[in-house]
Amino acid sequence: MSTANTVYDRLRREIINGKFSSGEPLRQDQIAHDYGVSKIPVREALVQLEAEGFVEMFSGRGAFVARLSVAQAEEIYVIRVALEPILLERAIPLTMETDWLRMGGILAAVEAKELSFHQWHTLDNEFHTALYSRAEFSKVKKLVANTHSNLARYYRIYETLGSDFRAVGEAEHKVILAACKANDIPTAVNTLTEHLKRASARLLEALRSDEASGKSS
Repeated sequence: MSTANTVYDRLRREIINGKFSSGEPLRQDQIAHDYGVSKIPVREALVQLEAEGFVEMFSGRGAFVARLSVAQAEEIYVIRVALEPILLERAIPLTMETDWLRMGGILAAVEAKELSFHQWHTLDNEFHTALYSRAEFSKVKKLVANTHSNLARYYRIYETLGSDFRAVGEAEHKVILAACKANDIPTAVNTLTEHLKRASARLLEALRSDEASGKSS
């Protein structure tokens, strides 16, 4: 792995974990010093993080952690609702029994024990990625993967939605998987679409509530 990729991975993880807060300046010289590297890989990592929506860069002002916002979250879900059902529709006829078994294993892992929200969301992302893995639209899959990556910054908000949010999502996942295995493409696609719309509505509601109460940063 290159130095720039190492810096990217660490910086992305620290933004997600909240070490660098929303709107905080990211000073290249300080990061280079703290990470024990030159400024060149730091600059390369920041450019990549900007492309993925984690960082905002301004001429003459430098780089800042991108702020969480209703508009950004809404845009992420607009992309997901538009593209993921297409991927699922394309993937189902090409998916093999071993793939369905792997997805079933992911859902079983979700129910096997108490998980932190971070662990739960990682498995949720893994399940969605597996659903579309056989689709042949590589560019669309890359774009969708980027939206999943961006949603990691909203873990703090998701955590406030309660256990019912998880329970309903898990039930919807089972319906989607059963429909896929039965080659019932309309049910699978429609359930996925409603699943994403519900998640979007809950996240946006929570973000707007935070903004109204002055909690969002």
